[in-house]
Amino acid sequence: MIILDIETKNLEPIGNGLQFGNPQNWRTSCACVLEVVGPTAQDIEPHVFVEKNMVAELTSMGIKCKSFEHLPDYLENCLEDELPLLTHNGIGFDLPILSKVIADGGANCEDVLLRYEQAGLAMDTAADLKKKTGKRFHLQDLIKGVLSPSASKLMNAAHAPIEWHNQNYEDVINYCISDCLLTYQMFYIAGDEGVLEAVPSKEKNEERVLVADWKGWLDMSARCFKSQEQLS
Repeated sequence: MIILDIETKNLEPIGNGLQFGNPQNWRTSCACVLEVVGPTAQDIEPHVFVEKNMVAELTSMGIKCKSFEHLPDYLENCLEDELPLLTHNGIGFDLPILSKVIADGGANCEDVLLRYEQAGLAMDTAADLKKKTGKRFHLQDLIKGVLSPSASKLMNAAHAPIEWHNQNYEDVINYCISDCLLTYQMFYIAGDEGVLEAVPSKEKNEERVLVADWKGWLDMSARCFKSQEQLS
């Protein structure tokens, strides 16, 4: 399994040419992918993708990264290995933006992401919970309900573009990687238990949601890992 998240660098407020659910005008600052390389929720390996002109600077800071031009090939290899692609709100935000060309703020991923969807290997927890309940769950809602009431994202999402503009690149990348990790940990625990309890967005009471089907995705990921072990 791979878990994907992006951050953007748009400083203008929503409504000034920017709309959630519409990839137009959004520009990606970084795309982070965690690859599951072992049987537990701790067995993960991060991959970071940024604009080509940022690679040398970030590398000099000790940040291992590649340019956006490498992301389609990386996803292609993951698809060939039948690694499930996990996101939270990927359908509504991350994936449409990455599907744009690099010059337009994306990462040239339209073709490979379409084939991921056609292969039935893409899982969006936000979209799945909306389908199950008719309600929206933010990642923050889910990690507090599933992981711990004290659990929290490293940063408010709205602050990430500001921090990137202020050249706090490592903080933003770590935040992006952390969101991938929190998504996977939440999915791993909820899928293993077959149920989650969390407060939907703009509500006060917890909702209990059956997610027994998530275990199938975890089993699929485990089979992929075992197959890779046998090949190596």
